[in-house]
Amino acid sequence: MCEGCGQRFIEVSPCGEPRRVQVTDFAFKDMRVVVSEYRMHRVLCERCGEVSCASVPEAIAALCGRGAVHIFGPKVHAVMAYFSGVCRMSRSRIVSLMKELFGIRIALGTVSQAEGRMAQALSLPEQEALRYLKEHAPSVHIDETGWIEHVGGCALLAPGETELTDDAIFGEPSESAHPWLWTLASPELAVFRILQRRTQLCAKILLDDFTGITVSDRAGCYAFIKASLHQVCWAHLIRDFKALGQWAQGKKISRGLLRLSKKLFILISRVRDGTLYSFEFTRAIEPIQNKIRTLLEQGKTQSACEPTARKCASLLRAQDSFFTFAAYLDIEQGLLVEPTNNCAERSLRHGVIWRKISHGTKSNRGSRFAERMMSVVYSCNAQAKNTFQFLLHAMGAWISGLTPPSLIPQHA
Repeated sequence: MCEGCGQRFIEVSPCGEPRRVQVTDFAFKDMRVVVSEYRMHRVLCERCGEVSCASVPEAIAALCGRGAVHIFGPKVHAVMAYFSGVCRMSRSRIVSLMKELFGIRIALGTVSQAEGRMAQALSLPEQEALRYLKEHAPSVHIDETGWIEHVGGCALLAPGETELTDDAIFGEPSESAHPWLWTLASPELAVFRILQRRTQLCAKILLDDFTGITVSDRAGCYAFIKASLHQVCWAHLIRDFKALGQWAQGKKISRGLLRLSKKLFILISRVRDGTLYSFEFTRAIEPIQNKIRTLLEQGKTQSACEPTARKCASLLRAQDSFFTFAAYLDIEQGLLVEPTNNCAERSLRHGVIWRKISHGTKSNRGSRFAERMMSVVYSCNAQAKNTFQFLLHAMGAWISGLTPPSLIPQHA
């Protein structure tokens, strides 16, 4: 029937492209669980009377505990790890979903055991990622945020370590411990560690053997980094400049520093869009550098306001790391080192939300699972990789004793 005049069509001859509507849905009838039974026969020795049982096949040996009669395969492990580490679901919710979606009945402890096995499966890919960051990344971003571990100490694993040792634990195991979630990140790769302290020792071990540029905030735990290899985050510096304005004697200095910061980021945006060459940028920021130093020195000598003087003196001590990024410009690629630490802060968001939902972890095994899952989630998302497929392949490789998948970018 014609939509214009209501006339019925006797002969229909299509014109133009047809309207298309696609409906995507699950074929639940195909979401069936496959149970494979392995039978290991027993044989009685006629000579000694001993009963011997056949060995468990290598394909499932890694999943079989002593006397286990029912285990789950790599796909079930990957699904539970995805629900827990990517969707940040509680274990009770995972138990409910596994029953309602797949008809699989599991206990809360089964989810915990699956997390522990996945943590082991992800150990080698994470260690490889950490080595790659230290050996090949021109710059890394480092940051930390609070974490909660209810029972036990937090392990500090040196590169290459797979087992926890007494020497690897900082502080006495205590429910009152206040651990920290650390990240070492680049735009395409990140590695996380849950450590007991927020100290220079932790930062030194994370950055051990790294010879590139480190981007961080001005926290004291990064004070050991050489100024020429350290870029202080400009987002934090702008916050500090604004903070000077809360005191009457610092308002003028604050306004001046913020104006200079705005000019600097206008120049940075021009470098990014290709309208300003690197040598022009280097020449253009020289007066900005000098004016910032002059304003901070004026604030340092501000005898009428001690907080302003202390803040300016603190900033002056880090001034050699304000413009490290400007020494690493490329005509074609532009900025090789970012002036802010946004990369590290973005990488921590998943962990912060996880902590708020789950209230942290309850064991060293749980902490290892959390940090390795966060490494996989960030790296896969940054590289547009399928996180579930990565978990599935990692678990399959661990069970079979094969080489696990890699988190390293393919173009590297």
